[in-house]
Amino acid sequence: MLLLSLNGVQAFALHQRLAAVGGGPVSRRLMIRGAVTASVSQAAWWGAVAIGFLNSQH
Repeated sequence: MLLLSLNGVQAFALHQRLAAVGGGPVSRRLMIRGAVTASVSQAAWWGAVAIGFLNSQH
C-alpha cells in the first residue's frame, strides 16, 4: 500500500514536469521515470487482482 501511495506522489510530480515541458521534446530521464511509474502502477493493480482472485477461492 505504501509503495502504491508513493508511486501516486511520483506520478503527480511527473505530471507537473511533463506539463512544464509543454508538448516539447521529452528528455530520456523523464521517459524512464514515466515507464517506471507506469510499471509500478501496473504491478500494483495486477497484484491486487491476483490477491482478490486468490481470496475468492476460499
